[in-house]
Amino acid sequence: MTIGQRIAALRKAAGLSQEALAAQLGVSRQAIGKWEADASLPGIDNLQELAKTLGASCDELLTGAPPAQAGAVGPAPAREPVLSLAGAKALLAEEQRAGQKRHIPLYAALIGLVALILASVCVIFYYTGAVRRMQGQVAALSGRVDGLDQRIDQRIGSIESSIRQSLEEQASLV
Repeated sequence: MTIGQRIAALRKAAGLSQEALAAQLGVSRQAIGKWEADASLPGIDNLQELAKTLGASCDELLTGAPPAQAGAVGPAPAREPVLSLAGAKALLAEEQRAGQKRHIPLYAALIGLVALILASVCVIFYYTGAVRRMQGQVAALSGRVDGLDQRIDQRIGSIESSIRQSLEEQASLV
């Protein structure tokens, strides 16, 4: 069970809503929601107030271990929100785990960005090659058009000369 799950269970056992607990602690309802979802952890001051409000010890919130009973006969002593070394270690371990979770989206975004850059480079190389091939094809077509143009000019020249010759022959006959 995580710290957030323990906070939620103790809050529900105390019959409090997130809003009511937030009002008693002087924090926002969203802060309680983040604590219960293990998206963030309460600070030491908030942890102590939370323990008092929920009737638990800091160690019970952090580790889930019930407070140590001294075996005394009679009424149980009031739970004091004291933070032990084990509780502090559990809080630090939970904070490190939450910190690592926060880095996962950053790493995923970084990997996505690198993949996007690599894909862009591949696309650029592909289209650069395609443009070069097209330029070669355009140059070849241009050469063929120039050759056709010269042949057409020669044909027109030969037709003109044939027409002139025919006209000259007709003029000489007339």
